[in-house]
Amino acid sequence: MFAMAAPNLRVEGQNFENFVNQPSGCVCSCSTRGLTLLPTDITEFDEALDRRVSALREQSFVSDQTVADRRRVVPSQVQDLLTDLLQRQREAEVRIAEPDDMAMEDTAEPCTSDPIDGVACTN
Repeated sequence: MFAMAAPNLRVEGQNFENFVNQPSGCVCSCSTRGLTLLPTDITEFDEALDRRVSALREQSFVSDQTVADRRRVVPSQVQDLLTDLLQRQREAEVRIAEPDDMAMEDTAEPCTSDPIDGVACTN
């Protein structure tokens, strides 16, 4: 957490801490205001490259946010979808089984005996 609060000053495209701690390859130049270390092996700062890196960093952040949002939302959507699917499957099985039961009742022979005579149907 404290890494986010670290200083982020950049000098010629490099972190300030790295720029100051480079004693090798530096030329001392004296001026009226004091001693200045000038690096001799540093190339010119590429602003276009820095903008591109910043844009890619932003794009990476947005992608991470999108993935985090989907990880939070999609599992519950999948659970709801599977629950609905199983419920529909059970309802379809019941509907398929019902005509078979009705067909068996239709094929049964009607009772021809007279219930008044005390003879019960055995069908």
